[in-house]
Amino acid sequence: MRWHDLLGCMAWLGAILSASVMVPFLGPLIGLLGPLPYIYYSQKLGFRQGAVIAAITLAGVSVFSAIAGYSRLPLVAVEFGLVGLGIAMLFKMRMGIGLTILLGSCLMVVVGAAFLLYLSFVKGTGLVEMVEEYMRAHLQATMASYEGGKEGADIARFTEAHESLIKGIINLLPALGIIGASFSVWLNVVASSFLLRRSGLAVPDLGRPELWRAPENLVWVLIAAGFSLFLFSGGLKYFAINLFLVVSVVYLYQGMAIVLFFLKKYNVPSWLRPPVYFFLIVQQIFMVVVAVGGLFDQWIDFRKIHKRGV
Repeated sequence: MRWHDLLGCMAWLGAILSASVMVPFLGPLIGLLGPLPYIYYSQKLGFRQGAVIAAITLAGVSVFSAIAGYSRLPLVAVEFGLVGLGIAMLFKMRMGIGLTILLGSCLMVVVGAAFLLYLSFVKGTGLVEMVEEYMRAHLQATMASYEGGKEGADIARFTEAHESLIKGIINLLPALGIIGASFSVWLNVVASSFLLRRSGLAVPDLGRPELWRAPENLVWVLIAAGFSLFLFSGGLKYFAINLFLVVSVVYLYQGMAIVLFFLKKYNVPSWLRPPVYFFLIVQQIFMVVVAVGGLFDQWIDFRKIHKRGV
C-alpha cells in the first residue's frame, strides 16, 4: 500500500461527502457515489489492500467526526465502505451484472436498515417516528424561508400538503429504500467500470450488460401488483404499490441495458455514455419511456435477443 493511494481515497471520500451536502440539486446524486473510492482502490490494489485502505480511511473519518462534532458521519462512511467492498468482492466473483446489482442492493438495504435501527435505538424512538421527525425538521426549515411575505392561509395549505407528503413517503418507505439502494449500486457499478477503463486498469467481467434482461415471469408480478392497486385497500394496497414500484425499476434497468446496446451498436464513444445516462436519469419523462421500453422488450425484443438465442 502506498501513501498516495491512502490519501487519494481519503480525499476522494471527503470530496464526495462534502459535495453531497454543499452542492445544490446534484448533491444527493453525488452522495450516492460514496462506495466508489473503495471499489476503485480494491480493484487497483487488490481486495486485501483495498480493505486495509478502507479501514484506515474509516478510522480517519471517525477521528475527524469526533473533532468536528459530526456524530453520524462515521455511520455513513462505514456503510459506504461495506457496500464498496461488497461490490468489489462481487466483481472478483464474476457474478454478472444482474446478480452483482441484486446482491449489492441486498447488502446496502441490510446495512442501511441496520444503521437506521441503531439510530432509532440510540434516540429511543421507533424507526417510522424517527423518519417523520427528520422530515418535519426539513418542513420547519422550509417554512422558515417560506413565511416571508406569505399570508397565513397560504402557509396553512403548504403545511397540510407537506403533512400528506410525509404520510405518503412513510407508506412507500420500503420501495424507496430498495429503489435507492439498487440505483446507488447500479450507479457505482457503471461509474467504477468507466473509471477503471479510463485508468487502464482491469475492468470487472460483468458479462454483456447490454444483453441483460429481467426474468420473463416477472411481468406477471408487475401485472398482479397493478391489479391489486384497485382490488385492495389499507395495508395490502400499500404493499401492492411498493411491489409495483420495485418491479417497475427492474424494467428501467432493462431499458438502460437496451440503451447501452444501441450505444455500442452505433459506436458511441465511451466518454459520451455517462452524459447520456445522466440525461435519462434527471429527465423523469425519459426515465419513464426507458422503463416502458424495458417492459415491452419482453414481447418486441428490440435487441433481437431471442433470434440470437442469447
